[in-house]
Amino acid sequence: MPAAAHGPSRTAADQPVGQAAAGDQAVPARSRAELATPSPGTPSVLNAHDLPPAGVDLSLGTAIGGDFPLCRELAEEYSGPGPVILVNGVDRNGADLGLLRKYQFCPVGFDPGTRLAIAVTASSGEVAQSAEICMVCDSPTDARLLNALYWTPFLGTPAGRYTVAATDGRQVWQTVFTLLPGSASPLMVIRDYNNDLHPGDEAVVELAGFRPGDQVAIDFYYASDPSAKSEYRTSVVVQTDDQGNARYRLATDADDPRGGWAILARSVGGFSQQPPLGNDRAQFNLG
Repeated sequence: MPAAAHGPSRTAADQPVGQAAAGDQAVPARSRAELATPSPGTPSVLNAHDLPPAGVDLSLGTAIGGDFPLCRELAEEYSGPGPVILVNGVDRNGADLGLLRKYQFCPVGFDPGTRLAIAVTASSGEVAQSAEICMVCDSPTDARLLNALYWTPFLGTPAGRYTVAATDGRQVWQTVFTLLPGSASPLMVIRDYNNDLHPGDEAVVELAGFRPGDQVAIDFYYASDPSAKSEYRTSVVVQTDDQGNARYRLATDADDPRGGWAILARSVGGFSQQPPLGNDRAQFNLG
């Protein structure tokens, strides 16, 4: 597998570091994106300092988009019958949802102080995520409880029908959705570290929503402190599988620059939209 290139030319920066395996299954149950890993002995990607390829900005601009509203805000806006479980603010009964997005399942229309056990369950019976939550609970004993269930289906999460069920011990409320093996729009996340890395950590960057078999560049931007502008440092390129998904191993070294990092995903040769959406970038701190 060729190493990630760190040269300043566009030709060097756009060489793929990983090749995803293509299969013959038309609608596979799981993403099969292989993990693209730089060759042994390759210097840390965070230590590179290259000129940006043609068409890539030297400094990182502001992305459009933002976080999902809170469940309390969703409840105030919802005017339909209840109680009901909303997915990201919409009654998505039977909807198709994609990978890598952070979903919030919000029980709406319940009495204040209602404690619920809520779970997302696959058709196989496997529980993908569960929690105890409390609706508008202000008592000290309930302060630790969230008022929604959060779930990010990473690559490898089985596609298919899922059920969201909430119960107060007496009654059960349910909604269903179908999880697709990809994403309808470009998305990128850093797994497992909550975007807080330390030298020596190895994180996995996951991408979805690109064209099948596409070469996708991951551009790295660095800022030494929060008040500084993020400046381009280098790019690596991965190739998506037959569902438009890809995975990249991000290894860090002891001498990597400390501070804030941002990574931005784009199809080689251009962005899928201008300006880029916040969903196809991710941030992490190396401290």
